[in-house]
Amino acid sequence: MLTREKDQLLSSYSSYTYKNRPYKLDDFCCRIQKLEKAGASTIICIHANWNKLSYHRGPIVYYPAHSPVAQKIAWHVKKYLNQVQPYRKLSKSSDYYLLCQAEVPCILVELGFFSNREERQLLQDTKYLEQLKSAIIDGLAETI
Repeated sequence: MLTREKDQLLSSYSSYTYKNRPYKLDDFCCRIQKLEKAGASTIICIHANWNKLSYHRGPIVYYPAHSPVAQKIAWHVKKYLNQVQPYRKLSKSSDYYLLCQAEVPCILVELGFFSNREERQLLQDTKYLEQLKSAIIDGLAETI
């Protein structure tokens, strides 16, 4: 299930701008609660990255260090993402709030970097997005 289908916050801070910080943690809590209430067994956060150094590119998969199950899921998803595009990266542990607060295994998939011109074009290509989606699904299926 999706927690949102458009660029809109779920939190009570929805009228705040992105320059105001309180919205972030509250929004993450709302997302986790929505997914866990719905009975999610795994949470996959999908995001696009940005870096002031525009040469960065390629998907990255993060997982919480305290979860061997999430680490296994991240490894399999990354294995399939690496087959889609040539900029291969390893999955990485992280202490991002969303990853650490979920009671079920949770991974964060950064699909690529909007700050990289070539990758920004790819991230707007429906065919490429379908390939990324299939890679994530195949990685998940391999861990079940």
